[in-house]
Amino acid sequence: MRRSSSLTSSIIFTSSLAARAAVGNLLAYAATKGAIDTLVKHFAVTLGSRNIRVNAVAPGVVETDMSNFTKAEEGRDATPDMQALKRIAQPDDIAGAIAFLASNEARWITGDTQQVDGGSKL
Repeated sequence: MRRSSSLTSSIIFTSSLAARAAVGNLLAYAATKGAIDTLVKHFAVTLGSRNIRVNAVAPGVVETDMSNFTKAEEGRDATPDMQALKRIAQPDDIAGAIAFLASNEARWITGDTQQVDGGSKL
């Protein structure tokens, strides 16, 4: 991480929809993601004087091995019903948000958990 008055470095954690909504029986997982959301704020305050931004991205259901229920027809059919954008996210949908937060375009964003979940559980 660099210390500069004009450039910032960035730390980006991965949180989850599970940190703010009951999702299955993922209790321990949800608790750790909730902890990340809290740590982001504390790290942002602590590291801000070094021009290090700290944020998190909180995906919803993404078609990955972790969301293996989306491989079954029932899971594929149920997932769009719980979000405003009626499809299952792909990894690239999340990667774009991470790339933005890492970029200089997000230089004034810190201490935030960005929901990248297609409007899940609105």
